[in-house]
Amino acid sequence: MTAYLARVSDWFDYLENYRNALAHRIPLYIPPKQINQAEMDETQRLNDEIALAYRERRIHDLAGIRARQAALGHFEPVIMHSYGEGARPIRFHVQMLADYATVVEFAENVTAEVDGLT
Repeated sequence: MTAYLARVSDWFDYLENYRNALAHRIPLYIPPKQINQAEMDETQRLNDEIALAYRERRIHDLAGIRARQAALGHFEPVIMHSYGEGARPIRFHVQMLADYATVVEFAENVTAEVDGLT
């Protein structure tokens, strides 16, 4: 059992890090979308276009420009507990499945140890 616990110690470190941050300080953050550099550049260009539309009083153009801007990027199911402290985005669904599998594996190992005592 000691060897197994040593093998999964990194998982416990990850779990403790996220649990402590989420429970005591930082609410869970799910970014609304991910954008690459080209999309970031297009977002800025559209921001400039929005500003120009306001200056030129072309209010009727704003909805279309904002719709093009909103269409940029894509959702990725990731979570973070902060942008600092060395936090990394973690894929939400995949991580939940991995955590579930680790808990099951842990329970199986503990059960085997207890069965070995009898």
